[in-house]
Amino acid sequence: MPDDDPDPDKQSSQITGHRRSASGVTTPLTQSVAQADKKTRIPGWLRRVVLLVIAGICAVTIIRMVGRIDWATVGSALSELTGWHFAVLLTLVVVRQIFSALPLALFIERLTVVRAVLNDLGAILMSVIAPPPSDLVLRISMFRSWGINASSGIAGAVMNTMTFYIVRFSMPAMGAALMIFVAFQLTYVALAAVGLILAGLITFLLFAILHTEALAQRIGLQAGRAVRRFRSSIDPGRWAAACVQFRTDLLGTVKRGVPKALAGLTVMVVVDALVLFSALRFVGIGRADIGVIHVVGLFALVYPLTIFPLSGLGLLDAVVLAAVVDFAGLHVEPGVVAGLIVWRVMTLLVPMFMGACSIFWWRLRSAQLSRRST
Repeated sequence: MPDDDPDPDKQSSQITGHRRSASGVTTPLTQSVAQADKKTRIPGWLRRVVLLVIAGICAVTIIRMVGRIDWATVGSALSELTGWHFAVLLTLVVVRQIFSALPLALFIERLTVVRAVLNDLGAILMSVIAPPPSDLVLRISMFRSWGINASSGIAGAVMNTMTFYIVRFSMPAMGAALMIFVAFQLTYVALAAVGLILAGLITFLLFAILHTEALAQRIGLQAGRAVRRFRSSIDPGRWAAACVQFRTDLLGTVKRGVPKALAGLTVMVVVDALVLFSALRFVGIGRADIGVIHVVGLFALVYPLTIFPLSGLGLLDAVVLAAVVDFAGLHVEPGVVAGLIVWRVMTLLVPMFMGACSIFWWRLRSAQLSRRST
């Protein structure tokens, strides 16, 4: 999935050591990105740990409100899984990862969908096992080995994140629309409204930057000045230059890329929900308990919780568990827990394994090409 950190300062610190593009020309964007903020008050890894702890506390609180989990019954539900169940789930996960990486191929010229998927999977693994900037360093290294300059790669990666955030906060609106057919509540309207406002703000900022060079420079300068109030090391001039270069790198792809990227990422979220729905079915949650529209709608409503580390691990799961139990009854609790465990394994651990394979393949291929060239 796209990198979950829209913080421009963090983005600017994530590829130290890659100041020059593949052509050897230093650009304003790569200059600004190379200037890592060495005076960051709160390290990125510590911020993630704090958020994960908060999510864990909330998850425990919600689960205690639901009721005590019968882990023996959870284990019995997991034993219902068969080989063809995993085959179906794996197929859905592969489709999910293709649509997750699609924006990279749309916004970076000469990048194929296959290479975009390899790049995205590798970044997923690095973002989990190593602190930033490891994930973006890997992205840029891959791009450069494929003849794509660092500036274009960075711009594409940023657009990947921006479009993902637009979709992430738009999902509650789709969820509210689907829940009309199940069990509609005014709370869903409130969630949809808040999400659409946030998505609209991100969209407005994105297209304002892309509208004109002068406006992009002004936005970057004003944003830099605002952030400098909290971090004295920020250089507004470099933020302005980065916004201008960002616009330049995307002029040829953004008009056709944004609609397709938003559509592709929406499909990704729906497929993600179908992985969860399939997992619930495979562990014994039947049609009489909950239907596909309800699962997809509920998943879309709570999807913004994936902003927490590891896609909202613990917190999102607890909210889904509480909502399904509230609708279907306490008897489904062990099955829902089992289904959530399967879903997490398939959508967290499997992509990490795929990421390790993609990095291995890329290094092996790069070594082979290097030997041929010599």
